[in-house]
This record gives sequence, structure tokens and C-alpha cells, in this order.
Amino acid sequence: MNQVAEKKGIDNLDLGNVFKYEELVYVSYTFKDKPDMQFTYYLNNNTGNGVNFYSKSHTQWHWSPVDHLYYQELKAHLVNATEFKEAVNTGDMYIQKMFNDVREHLGYVFCIEQAERVLKHIGCSHLNFMHNNAGNVYFEATKNSVRKHICVSMGNEKVTVIESNLNANAFTETSSYTYEPKKFIFNEYNYREILLELYKYGFELIYKNLLKGTCVEIVDAKTHSFREQMVEIVEQKETNFNERISLGISEFNNLVETSGYEFLVEETLEFKDKNKVIYSFSTLLELSKDKA
Repeated sequence: MNQVAEKKGIDNLDLGNVFKYEELVYVSYTFKDKPDMQFTYYLNNNTGNGVNFYSKSHTQWHWSPVDHLYYQELKAHLVNATEFKEAVNTGDMYIQKMFNDVREHLGYVFCIEQAERVLKHIGCSHLNFMHNNAGNVYFEATKNSVRKHICVSMGNEKVTVIESNLNANAFTETSSYTYEPKKFIFNEYNYREILLELYKYGFELIYKNLLKGTCVEIVDAKTHSFREQMVEIVEQKETNFNERISLGISEFNNLVETSGYEFLVEETLEFKDKNKVIYSFSTLLELSKDKA
């Protein structure tokens, strides 16, 4: 992220202390131009998923979308924190309910964020989230200068986009993609095995798209020695843990580019004081052409 973007991002926020409660770390903040509105950004330390809440009072809160720039910087702020305050009044009924709501929303919001990225990928703008029903995420959005209702159906391995003009009742499928969200968690003890798994997935994408119908077992057997060599080269070139993982991910990116798949989203969280990296991404491959 460049310096200009950084200046427009987290520097616009007044940040509080970083707190920790079980697997959650979080920070409360206000915008400098809106000091009367308080938000809290929560991060699951184990998965790297985050969610933003608006806090009206001790007993009133709700999920609130946060700009991509802010949540990326808020995540970085939390994973690089060196001092944590322990959560207080955790036995309070409302505090417990709030933490439960946060945990429930982590997956709910992840699905919405992925759907938003799909719509931006196909050229939609001015997105207005409406609701999320079991992975069917509804928006009002502008596409080709026309305001529409659009549903993004997020399946385990497929995402489908259906659309309707604002005054029409019928939805029409306009595009579909293979879609796979993935997460790889590296530490100083397991990084070699995780890199091998990451490269295995990269080769699977190549075989799926370029060599149709090849089974995973064949991919594993045919690429194992080559994947071992790839890891050895990474280890020879870099000795620092984070730089080693960064290079390993770069090599994986080359595999994805070769496969014909695209990244819908790609995120790396570095826990520098723990020699831990959470690498998450979603791959996308078009199955049908956009019809609208």
C-alpha cells in the first residue's frame, strides 16, 4: 500500500487500546471528523477473518460495513500490536451477547465481502447491500449504467450471478464461476509442509483447467518431486521466515497465473512477533459469459 493511501486511511482514525478476549483481538476507534460515532473492529486471531461493529451504547450495537482500505489497515494494526488489554466485565450478559454476535457475523460478513468483490469484478458499482440469505447475497447495484437488483449465490465451489431490473419480478442468470476460498496458516515449524500443500493446490488448478478431468491423486503423484524442489529453492534463497513465506507465495502466484484462474481476493497477514502468516485467497474461473 502506498504512502498516499496510508495517509488517507488509518491516519483519519483515533484508535483506542487493543484488547484481547479468547481468540478475538479488537480495537475501538472513531473518525476524526465524526468523534461522536464509535466503532470496533474485531479480528479472529486464528482465521484472520474480521468484522466491524458500530457501538451505540453498552447494550446496543450492530454490524457496520467498513471501507476496504480501513479494514486492511485495522487488521495490520491488530496483528502487529505488542501490548494487549484484557477484556473487562466479560461475565456481563450484554458483553457475552456482543461477543457471540461478533463470532456469528465473522462468517456472515465474509460471505458478503466475497459477493461484493464478485460484483466489482464484473463491473458493478454503487453497491447497496440488501440482505444475505443462506449464501444468497442481494444487492442493488449499477451495471452498464442501469440500476438493478443483483443476487450473488455463493456456493462451496461455484458462484452464480443473477440479475433483475428494478421493476421486474424475474431474475436471469448472467454469469457463473468456479470459486474456491482457501486459507493456509504458516508458522516456523510447519511452513515446509504448508508450502507443499499450497503448491499442490496451484498444480491442481492447472490440471483442472488445462488438463480436464485429471484426478487429484494423479496431480499429487506427478508433481510431488517438483514441489519439493520448489520449496528447497525458496529455502536456499531466503533465511528470514517472513521473506521465505513471501517468496513462496510469489511462486504460487506464478502457478495460478499459468492455470488461467484469477484471484478474486488475496490477503497476507503477518504476525511478525510470532513467526506466523495467514495467507487467504479466493480463486475464480469463468464458466459462462456475462449475458447482461
